[in-house]
Amino acid sequence: GKSMTVLSFINETQKSSQTLWCLPMTAMKSVAQEIRRANWKVRVLASTKGRLKNFSDWATKQEMTLDTSLKLGTVTLVEHDDVRNLVAALSHQMVSTTFVYDEVHKAMCSKTQRTGSALRLAQLSKQMVALTGTPIVNSRAYTLISWLRFCVPFQVQSRNFWVAANSMIAKLTATPVQIDRRTVSIPLSKEQTLAIDECLPHRLGGRARKPDFKTAYSLSTSHVDEWLTNETVRVVYGKRGKPPTGCPEGSGHAQAVAATRILPPSAELFNHLSQRVLLVAADRSHAVALVNLLLRKGAPAKEMMLIGGRNRHESL
Repeated sequence: GKSMTVLSFINETQKSSQTLWCLPMTAMKSVAQEIRRANWKVRVLASTKGRLKNFSDWATKQEMTLDTSLKLGTVTLVEHDDVRNLVAALSHQMVSTTFVYDEVHKAMCSKTQRTGSALRLAQLSKQMVALTGTPIVNSRAYTLISWLRFCVPFQVQSRNFWVAANSMIAKLTATPVQIDRRTVSIPLSKEQTLAIDECLPHRLGGRARKPDFKTAYSLSTSHVDEWLTNETVRVVYGKRGKPPTGCPEGSGHAQAVAATRILPPSAELFNHLSQRVLLVAADRSHAVALVNLLLRKGAPAKEMMLIGGRNRHESL
C-alpha cells in the first residue's frame, strides 16, 4: 500500500531520478519486494561489511553495496541507525535526490544523532516524503514541528502548529506570494569567534573547560542582531539600483505596488524599488533591542512601528 503510493508519487512528480529511502531494519525486506514488483531497481546501502551481512538473506550480492554514490533510476535503501554513519557522504548528493523517511516518528527526538542526520538530509533534498502511522508520540504532538517545516510554505511555531498539522490531511490553499527562505552564515571577526569559542566545550569546537552556554548564546544573538539591523538599513535606505525594463515611473510605496503587479519578482526589481522590512523578534525585550540598534544606525524613529504589548517599554 504505502510503498506503492510513494513510488507512484515519485513517478508522477518527476522531480528527481534517484531516491534515498531510510527505514527500519524490520521493514527493509518488504519494501524492497514492493520496489522490485514495480520494476524499479533497488540497492541496499550500509556503512560497513558487518552491517551489510544483515541483508544477505533477502538481498542479492548485486543489490548490496558499500558504495555511497546514489545511482540514477534506482531506489537506495538505508537502515535508520546507519544514516548517521553515511550522512557526510550522502549530503552533497541530496540536491538532486528524493528523500523518503519511513516511520518518521522514530526521528522526532531533536537530541539524537538519528534525528539530526535525518533532518539534515531532508533539508538538502530535492523532494522529501515522510511516512508514519503514529504522528503523535507520547501524547506530544509538537515533536512534529521539525518535519512539518518541510511541508508548508510558512514558518511553523507552537502558535500555528495545528494549521501546519492540517496539511497532513488536507491540501493548504496556495497564495501568489513567493517565499524565499535562506540560511545565512553571519561573518564574524577573529576576536568575535574567539570570544564565543572561549565559552564552548571542546566537543563543539570551543576551548572552555567550564562551558558557559548562556554567554555563548548571548554573544551569538548580539552578532545576529547587528547583522539584521545593518541589512535592514541597507535594504531600506541604501542606494537604489536601475529600474528594470517595463518598470513604471514614480517612487515610494505606490510605485512598488504597481511594479510588482506588472513584473515578475527579480533581484533587479528588488534592488530598484523602495522596500519595507518586517523584523520578527523573539519577544518584546528583543524587539526593543532591535529598535534601539536601528535608531543608533540612523533609522528615523517616525518610520518605525513596534507591534506587540500595550505599554511603552521603559527603554524607549
